[in-house]
Amino acid sequence: VLNKITQNINSSLDIDDLLQNIFVEIKKIVHFDMMVVLLLDETGENLKLFTLRKERELPRLEKGYIISKRETVSGWVVDHHRPRIGRDLLAMKEPLFDEELGVLEGMRSYLMVPLISKDRTIGTLDIGSYQPEAYGEEQARILQHLAGQVAVAIENAQLYGQLRENKLFLENLIESSIDAIVATNREGIITFASKGVERIIGYRPEEMIGRPSSQFYAGEEVGGQILRELAKGKKILDLETEVVAKDSSLVYISLSASLLYNEGGEVVGTLRIAKDISRRKRL
Repeated sequence: VLNKITQNINSSLDIDDLLQNIFVEIKKIVHFDMMVVLLLDETGENLKLFTLRKERELPRLEKGYIISKRETVSGWVVDHHRPRIGRDLLAMKEPLFDEELGVLEGMRSYLMVPLISKDRTIGTLDIGSYQPEAYGEEQARILQHLAGQVAVAIENAQLYGQLRENKLFLENLIESSIDAIVATNREGIITFASKGVERIIGYRPEEMIGRPSSQFYAGEEVGGQILRELAKGKKILDLETEVVAKDSSLVYISLSASLLYNEGGEVVGTLRIAKDISRRKRL
């Protein structure tokens, strides 16, 4: 089952589908009628229902449901980083809030374990049964082991979601810029051009990709000069020069450029940003 869960983690970053598949695998070795993942919110004071799997309709428990960490079993599990077993909810004299909620949903027993990733507790993995005495120390040990994989899956999916949001934000930022933004490889061949390029010199971005950047400068030596200066580790700031538009007219630009690096710190190309200063030049 652990191998199957690992395969699921490696094959999908859609967190809802991923967790539902993991729940199916967990149920093969630990029976439950309901399974819930609660995650700490940004304040660390509340737990939010992230996802759940249920055998029948539960009117009170839905995705997004929020409970306070205080005076709840889930909060105790988070704070103490240990599992908690509820053997018979109806026999409890002073049930805590989430235990009362379990009774209202028809649960008789529960098992809650902390979700720990990189020595940090991010929430809880909770299972419930309609039968009393459904869980003991052996089930707690098994579920805690599996919860480590669930925590990894959640962290990976959340990181992927953040990266995707950041990527979309940067793409929107670049595409909405009135400036021309161009990336090249180390040889000066254009690998990316923003829509701002078309606004300034009339070329569509796809018309520029794959072409030497030096083709678009009015001066024959400008492209080579830029690459040589950047190769020395220098940045180019507000270099005033001319570029050739698609209609063969000359456009004055203010150019800034810097090197692009990969994760290993190796130079992979250049980034150039050009502002149209033709109007200012004419004045």
